[in-house]
Amino acid sequence: MSLELSPAKLILLAVHLASQADIDTLSFLVSRRPEALRKDIVLRILLTYLSERTPSKAYVPFLQELASGEFPDYDPVEIDRAHVEELSDDEAVQKVRGLRLLPLKAPAGPVDVGDNALAIFLVLRAHRVDQECGLTQVPDLLVPFLHTVPAIRSWMISTLLPLLRRNFEYYARHASPYTLAEFDGLPGPTAVSVLLSETSLEGDGLQLVGRDLRGMAGPWMLGGEKDGRKPKNSRLEHVLAWITLQAQNNWRLAVQVFEQWDGPVDIDLGEYGDGWWTDEQQRRFQAQYGQAGLATAYAIVEASVDGLDGAFRIFHRLSTLWGHMPNHDSLESLASALESIPDLYKEGLLPLSMPPRMGGNLLDDENPLTKPAGESLLLLKALITSAFILTKSGLPCTVRRAYDITFLHSAKEQGSEAVRFIHAIASRAPKNDDGYWNTARRELLWLQLWGPDVDSPESLSSGSSRRGVFGLVDRRFLETEFLKSLLSSMRTCLHTCTVIISPSNHSQAIPSHGRYMTTP
Repeated sequence: MSLELSPAKLILLAVHLASQADIDTLSFLVSRRPEALRKDIVLRILLTYLSERTPSKAYVPFLQELASGEFPDYDPVEIDRAHVEELSDDEAVQKVRGLRLLPLKAPAGPVDVGDNALAIFLVLRAHRVDQECGLTQVPDLLVPFLHTVPAIRSWMISTLLPLLRRNFEYYARHASPYTLAEFDGLPGPTAVSVLLSETSLEGDGLQLVGRDLRGMAGPWMLGGEKDGRKPKNSRLEHVLAWITLQAQNNWRLAVQVFEQWDGPVDIDLGEYGDGWWTDEQQRRFQAQYGQAGLATAYAIVEASVDGLDGAFRIFHRLSTLWGHMPNHDSLESLASALESIPDLYKEGLLPLSMPPRMGGNLLDDENPLTKPAGESLLLLKALITSAFILTKSGLPCTVRRAYDITFLHSAKEQGSEAVRFIHAIASRAPKNDDGYWNTARRELLWLQLWGPDVDSPESLSSGSSRRGVFGLVDRRFLETEFLKSLLSSMRTCLHTCTVIISPSNHSQAIPSHGRYMTTP
């Protein structure tokens, strides 16, 4: 049949067919008059007039034909065009001007579709389908283009997939109220909070944090900074900031993060293939992940053995991931070993001037505390061990407080802490147990210099640059205060023994090398 209509009349006819969802006839029309019905015009017509409730499968093949410019050899189709033929050309032009077709303008947000008209259409159409029919209808529209329109694959994986899993697979009973378009425009920290808002200690949340990071936060991170081409990925940084925040609010969850999730290389994209980060990017982002682990250990605010065990488990996990196989599988084993820590200053592993305060800079690349390297692990091990020794003596201490005492306190302040520690030891001393006092002395002197052997020439050298929690305190002062507590404890025990022994048998209690004996 003849389609010798003016361009304006053809556009009006295409609008009519789109509004009726008559895709087959529209496809035939476009195939016969492509010079008048250009791709961008047809996409704007579909975006404006094709009902969002039209199943995507009904028009996706037409979109593919439109994108390629290759149409099948249609048999002639009768088209009812009476409503446009009765118009003059001028009237048709006026009607076209009044159509107010939606523009093909890329929406605000992280999606990078450039000037690809089809990609822009798919994103805008997906937003409208979501608003009208729900998010679960969107994959039928986008999946056919994953391998032909790269920007759509990136956007679907980093935006649609996380939200689908969040609202329909993982937490359907507590779905997020955000539409796809709203979620796409959220600031990074808010988007992370939306995705992980149900990831908590409640219910199975503690056991599911690895799944949630792998299946939601991981794919979302892939969309950062135009596929991660910048030196840093801000989306990853937002996820890591969320993790370190949990150390203050929900530290058990933060510990589980590092036990269940291997970082940016550990991402579940389901049936959508693999990510697109280069090996170099993955190494860089994994380093940031390790840095966040160190920061999390420092950020745990609970001053308890449980809290310190959490910090140790992070230390153990990072040591394993970085190939520094730890010698101890438990905090108690580590603390009892009192391993010698290398002189971090003498070896040049720590700057002479440590950061003055632990503030918001724990994720700074230049912070020696969280630099993803072996020396950072050594320092963390020393601080965890120190905090545990203080805590089990009755002086609750976090890793951060151990750092503060070591690097920020004056000699006088450290001395006061040492005296408190010695008094705490004495108050808990069992009767007639010189083994307890021997262990307590070893711990006290280890806290001063973090090794080596407490009676070695190096430990007694005044020129040593070693320093521990009590590193500024004079060795003689520590030994003197310790001896005072020991003698005081002995006198208490002697007095007790004297009171309870009957005078009639002429017994007397005498101390012998810290052991209390009764002799006739």
